Amino acid sequence: MGKMTGTSAGCRKYRILFVDDEEPYRVVVSQIMAEIGFQCLSASSGEEALAILTETPVDVMITDVAMTGMDGIELAAEAKRRFDVDSIVITGHTREYTFDKIIAAGAKDFIAKPFHNHEFIVRLKRVIRERELLADRNRAETALKNSESRLRALTVRLKEVEEDLRKAIARELHDRVGQNLSALNLNLSLLQGYLPDGMAKKTKRVMDDSIRLLGETTEHIRDVMARLRPVGIEEYGLAAAINWCVRRFSDRTGIKVETDLDGYVNRLPLPCETELFRIAQEAFTNILKHAQAKSVTISLRPVGDRLRLVIADDGRGFDTRDLQISADPHAGWGLVSMKERVYGLNGKFKVVSEPGKGTIVVVEVNRF
Repeated sequence: MGKMTGTSAGCRKYRILFVDDEEPYRVVVSQIMAEIGFQCLSASSGEEALAILTETPVDVMITDVAMTGMDGIELAAEAKRRFDVDSIVITGHTREYTFDKIIAAGAKDFIAKPFHNHEFIVRLKRVIRERELLADRNRAETALKNSESRLRALTVRLKEVEEDLRKAIARELHDRVGQNLSALNLNLSLLQGYLPDGMAKKTKRVMDDSIRLLGETTEHIRDVMARLRPVGIEEYGLAAAINWCVRRFSDRTGIKVETDLDGYVNRLPLPCETELFRIAQEAFTNILKHAQAKSVTISLRPVGDRLRLVIADDGRGFDTRDLQISADPHAGWGLVSMKERVYGLNGKFKVVSEPGKGTIVVVEVNRF
């Protein structure tokens, strides 16, 4: 190995473990490491190297293959398994120790003796760089997972706030607006009874129309309250609330809906049931607005450790790729809303659709 110069600039203090049972090699390599700014530890055997690794973290290990006791291939595999240390293996016995055999043992690189210092340093720096890139990727993945966890928690909290707001509005509508409308309806009915028999027909028509409009307004308010707060879900559960939603949908649209909800026996926590109900509610809204369907099926059943909600229609369907390229910023908002709700439940969401072949929405959440 020739003298290596001009390579020390820009190197942080990497720690390298060099393992070779020949002392002259250990001395030369330690000098090279010092010249380029690395810290070099050395060991004369595999057993000594493992003892060092137990006490001291290193960036890369460089080991000869042919050594007394544990050979370099065994050492590289053990260092990777126990300490997650990447190794470069060097040997002059290239016929006996092939590249494939050495890499298969877990080494990151293989250098045949004799070698030039420049090649040695380049290969070493490449292994270090790969390890740094892997560490950067792992840190980025960890940060992403943490961000996803925080986002999921925020999504759940936002949905909780949304449901609390819905309940508060529904309660206000019932306690104040609803009661006032009921009182007003009673007053108009009493007033109608006080009208003399000879009252002009025009006045009677106005009174009858006012009572009719009041009745319609009351029904609209009840409808709004029902959409704000799922009917019966707290007392009777998700299946009962979906059945109520299905009846209302069929009554309003004339679309036939087949249900398969008998498999849902063990209830989930109320927040989860509420989110699943909102997903079903949004799916029926989408069907009403876009599908032009003649029939719909909805099922709710356990599948392993998950609960699966499936809503399918025989409508016109769509190309799911269109949502990704649509210029309409509101396109697919219903699906986005459903997906966000499923995301908050840490569940799975899938939409299957083709033009002319209907649409299937599949949601899966953990049951336990």
